[in-house]
Amino acid sequence: MAADKLIRDLSAGERVVGATYLLEEKQVRQTRNGAPYLSALLSDRSGQIQARFWNVPDGVAERLAPGQGVCVNATVTSYHDQLQLKLESIEPQEIEARDFMPSSKRSVPEMEAELRRFMRSLRDPWLGQLLERIFEGPFLALYLEAPAAKLYHHACLGGLAEHSLGVAALVDVIVPLYPQLSRDLLVVLALLHDVGKAESYSWEAGLDLSDEGQLLDHIYMGTRRVERAIEGLPAFPPELRRCLLHAMLAHHGDEAAGSPVRPKTLEAVVLHQLDMLDARIRGFEDHLARQGEGGMWSEWSKMFGARLYRGRPLSTAEGPEEGILWEEDEEEGELPF
Repeated sequence: MAADKLIRDLSAGERVVGATYLLEEKQVRQTRNGAPYLSALLSDRSGQIQARFWNVPDGVAERLAPGQGVCVNATVTSYHDQLQLKLESIEPQEIEARDFMPSSKRSVPEMEAELRRFMRSLRDPWLGQLLERIFEGPFLALYLEAPAAKLYHHACLGGLAEHSLGVAALVDVIVPLYPQLSRDLLVVLALLHDVGKAESYSWEAGLDLSDEGQLLDHIYMGTRRVERAIEGLPAFPPELRRCLLHAMLAHHGDEAAGSPVRPKTLEAVVLHQLDMLDARIRGFEDHLARQGEGGMWSEWSKMFGARLYRGRPLSTAEGPEEGILWEEDEEEGELPF
């Protein structure tokens, strides 16, 4: 196999010779018979794959550290309909870690242009000034490069901006249906609700939480950044400040999910639901994509608490002819339900 073949292109039975990957995780475990084996999670920009080194020789695991590159020889196998690598050798390899990390489906210039379009669309001058203060200077580049997660959804470089813009796009879908919503406030919340992730994650050697991220969490870190920006706008309306900060603190929905408060305003409720919608749709897709094409059912998803089904919906061509959904009862003039 060519060393630059992507994980997503591997197939069962294939030989992997001299392939280079990023080592995401490693653990030395024991078989039922007490023999040591190495369990590893390898990745490149296309996805991840589990790897096993049975009867791992002494000293091999000790030379490996998560976040470094590795060169492997292996065979691609299938276990419970999921592809794995059966390792024959694994050695440290010098790499540029970012070259092996997944990237957003959208380019940075494209996302920056869309962010600025949302900023220009705001009618509320205070919210417009707030975004200008947040995204001034070098922080904008950090925001556009950061991941939105380590694993669950948008776990890629640029994932934070891609997710935030996705939520903002959903705002413009539902606001015409519910004119009582504050479109400007929801757009700003969509763009800022996860802004703390720009500092709560690190991506120098694989996607992971930073020390501050593990200790303080992105909800606090993002709310702190927004509150400090508001303090630089002395006449910022107090009620707008309260509603904005509340929705950011409440966007995970409840205490069990990490929010210190539950949503208590209409915009906070809507933000939570749109955030969940965008995250779960992408999380579903990402979970299946990480596991290649094996089988109709995925491995267990912690995000969904289930194995996910790969089945495809029926073609619309198989529905009612000529777009007819029902027919009226000619005698009674009533619908048949």
